[in-house]
Amino acid sequence: MRLAAAGFSTNSGYLYGGVDLGSYQTLNSRRSWQQGLLAAELTSFTKLYHAGNWQYRHFLSSRATVGFNRLPGELLQGITNQRGLRGFAPAEPIQATSRFVLNYETTLFTPLSLLGFRLAGIAFADAAWISERPRGGSPFGGAPYTGFGLGLRFRNEFTALRTFQLLIGYYPRGLNAANGVRMFETARETVTFTDFGLGQPGTGLYQ
Repeated sequence: MRLAAAGFSTNSGYLYGGVDLGSYQTLNSRRSWQQGLLAAELTSFTKLYHAGNWQYRHFLSSRATVGFNRLPGELLQGITNQRGLRGFAPAEPIQATSRFVLNYETTLFTPLSLLGFRLAGIAFADAAWISERPRGGSPFGGAPYTGFGLGLRFRNEFTALRTFQLLIGYYPRGLNAANGVRMFETARETVTFTDFGLGQPGTGLYQ
């Protein structure tokens, strides 16, 4: 089952919400449910604010992937980049069976340009809660992994690589660097509109 809705207004911004729920039932005498998945997503950004020639807006997104009655050994694919903390490089693999991620970003669009690239400033804060219990369950049993950072975004509509970003992030726990600081480059896009479309029924992705 999948439910989703979205709305956009030039006066307030964009808001999208979606929920996926799925499970299998065994055809034996117990009729037990297994390999369950609850996935939810919330995406929003504010209208564009103006301060002279400078502009800015806020972005917020949240994603949850909660497994229940999963089979032994089934694991999610960590909490790095698109699945969690941007720029995060853990010292050891994070083996999660459930995950909840919260991402916030403020982007300041400047009137400055460099070699045809428009320049923007970025500030971000990310957090990810996980469960390592076998078979899944609530991800809120322990302290979250977090990341905070600043950076610059360069955008040029006339090049093959339209956008790239240079950022520095601080990660209080789990990073493979002792001081928790990492500089990185990424082409990750900010929160964008989510497409709606009709298609054949399918299973939710546990990844």
